[in-house]
Amino acid sequence: MHAYMDIKKSARISHDFWETTTEAGMFDIVAAAWASLPLLASGLLTDGTPPLMVFDKNAHFCLNAMKPNVADEDLLTTIRHNDVDTLEDLCERHPPLLQRWLQRNIDLFDSLLPTGLSGDGRPIRFVDIGSEDATVRLARALLERGYYASPIFFPVIARGKAGLRLMLRANMSAAEIEDFCRQLMEPRDRHA
Repeated sequence: MHAYMDIKKSARISHDFWETTTEAGMFDIVAAAWASLPLLASGLLTDGTPPLMVFDKNAHFCLNAMKPNVADEDLLTTIRHNDVDTLEDLCERHPPLLQRWLQRNIDLFDSLLPTGLSGDGRPIRFVDIGSEDATVRLARALLERGYYASPIFFPVIARGKAGLRLMLRANMSAAEIEDFCRQLMEPRDRHA
């Protein structure tokens, strides 16, 4: 355990970290956190309602390393060490607000760019393009404009059914969604 404490203080991942966490049976805990926190933040584990993610400022460094991934999915805040009063206040104020923001963004996207998943209330959308080549070209064009959407094509789905998979988030502004839809429709029409 002494080697683990040295690694924790240095806040760096190394061979010693791997050895120590594996020997202590702690790697499973770290791996579980890496896998589950972004899912929790997205709302997939809470019936579609993303929780406010709150981190203690003295949290273990592996939790701090996860913050960017969690922040991509939901609102995130850091509080003073063991500040239970602030935590209680945040929990009282935030749950309904986050779901309303996410639902507002889903509804806006669906109104601008209807898809086969429109109206399902979930944040994941698939924009049908058809051609694998056109899908890859469109994904690249969007990336050049600053937007990422996953190109999905054979063998993940049937030939000729390629398209872009994207996920809406509560922290996106209406202007970002409107601009993304414009950027998506313009090259889609050109590349399809």
